[in-house]
Amino acid sequence: MSIIKRERRVKPEELNPRQRQRLLTGRDWNFPRVPGFAHDVEERSAWQRHREELLAFWLQDPDKWEKANPDRDQWVEPIPGGPGSRPWGFWEYEAPEPRREYPGRPIGQERESQIHYLRRLDLLTDAERILAARARQAAPG
Repeated sequence: MSIIKRERRVKPEELNPRQRQRLLTGRDWNFPRVPGFAHDVEERSAWQRHREELLAFWLQDPDKWEKANPDRDQWVEPIPGGPGSRPWGFWEYEAPEPRREYPGRPIGQERESQIHYLRRLDLLTDAERILAARARQAAPG
């Protein structure tokens, strides 16, 4: 008689506000009585499990989101970065290579922009490509 092993499905736990803030912004505010991640392995695993949800939040238009959420608690819920950018967890655990450095450029411009990086490595979503094309068409000249 053969034994059939069944894989037990465990529903991934939800992120608490501190963990969500960490994966979106890289900041680890010490929320009272709210646990963070015990170690990097746990943090990486949480990014992998919640990646789609976090990216969906992050890619929203920040101005529209802020208008729709005027009473948000800034310590708990960060503002989305918007199309053409990625949350901290992407850069920490998923980016295929570092952004290019340009020594000698003015402060704030010494590193490749997120949008240029994502375009160069063909990492933009379809929606981001459409928005970029519309912006180019609307640009004067």
